[in-house]
Amino acid sequence: MAKNIKTDQEDAYEIIVQKKDGEEFHVLAKGKDAILDSKRVRISSVIDLTELKQKDKLLSQQSKMAAMGEMIENIAHQWRQPLSLVSSIATGIIVKKELGVTDFDDEKKDLEKINNTAQHLSQTIEDFRNFFKTDKEKKEFSVLKSIEKNLMLIEGILKSNNIQMIFEQKDDCKIKSYENEFTQALLNIFYNSKDALKDKT
Repeated sequence: MAKNIKTDQEDAYEIIVQKKDGEEFHVLAKGKDAILDSKRVRISSVIDLTELKQKDKLLSQQSKMAAMGEMIENIAHQWRQPLSLVSSIATGIIVKKELGVTDFDDEKKDLEKINNTAQHLSQTIEDFRNFFKTDKEKKEFSVLKSIEKNLMLIEGILKSNNIQMIFEQKDDCKIKSYENEFTQALLNIFYNSKDALKDKT
């Protein structure tokens, strides 16, 4: 049984076909009217798209995994320096305690630095998490801020590939669109550029 079959179209189109057991799968259909035994009939041919759909799904999953890998690498770069700072401050507090050369004000300043760094790490995770969300409605946003957010997301991976990004800031403008999709499009451009540059001297 076929769903959404078209009886007036000669170009190939995709429909869903249902087997006797209820299982559904996609096919590519093409039909043409003909005269058979003085009767007008519709002759149709179909191609099972199951294997192609599975390959597309696999490629999509691989692409998402590759993007996730890039994101994880970026997070690692974003976190490395702040974590090193936290470790250094904590070690410094311990050493000062052991030497008896610390006071409350020094400890307070050090702990505030640790807290601020932890807040920065938390915000970094939130930025990356928001990147994968899908916008449900259009909203007005700053193009300049969106580009700056992209540069923050790819900062680590550019450094690891010895690529310097020069951003010549122009006048800002605001557009009404899907901000995350815009960010993802920019990120794809940057990643493609990185891939093209990383093997060049």
